[in-house]
Amino acid sequence: MKHHHSNQNDSGSSRRGDFDYEDMVLHVTNMPTEALLSKCITNLEGGYKPLVITSSKGTVVLEALLETFGNGAYDGGVDILEFEQFLASNVIELGRFNAAGRKASLSKIIEAYNRIIETVEYDLSMKIELGDQ
Repeated sequence: MKHHHSNQNDSGSSRRGDFDYEDMVLHVTNMPTEALLSKCITNLEGGYKPLVITSSKGTVVLEALLETFGNGAYDGGVDILEFEQFLASNVIELGRFNAAGRKASLSKIIEAYNRIIETVEYDLSMKIELGDQ
């Protein structure tokens, strides 16, 4: 999976998204914009499947952008997941649907996230601290 740094926004860039994996392009954003929608349309036209991971408000915004500027042509072509849904579904699946597995999966995800923050970000306050629970 190829990752692009968070301080590189999608506008004016030749890259497909934040993460590229086989035929999927993942876009991660707090608030989708018309520039992101353009990237998603370009992804679709290039044979790629865009997935936007965003906030609950961002989901509503992107759906409105698709309806307004996509003219219905891309209905269902762009997958949208709220960040919380994306994280929860991964924790449940990787944890093999049991409590101990979910806890271990979440710990591994947080540890990996913190390593990424330490490697690519300047603002270390973005790290997540784990409690003893």
